[in-house]
Amino acid sequence: TYEFILLAIKGKKPFGTSHKDVIEMPPDRERIHAAQKPTVLYEELLTRSCLPGDKVLDPCRGSGTIFAASDKVKVGATGIEFDESMAGCCKIMMRYVDP
Repeated sequence: TYEFILLAIKGKKPFGTSHKDVIEMPPDRERIHAAQKPTVLYEELLTRSCLPGDKVLDPCRGSGTIFAASDKVKVGATGIEFDESMAGCCKIMMRYVDP
């Protein structure tokens, strides 16, 4: 199976180096949300597209994978989730603070 990823950049921010178009990643074995992605995948995507101190928005936060990944690469993250049952599932919440 596969999923598409949309990357949007605002302004004339430089976009790192070239990478392969396909990222192969095994699924997360201990999922708490049906669409949960591996943290290492988010880390890879953030490293490719962000600099430390940048901010990202995850409009479909789900289990909060974005928070664990952004914490590791020093990127600020905001997550939005419609499903109230997922509200308390995030283990790491916005620990990184801009210097």
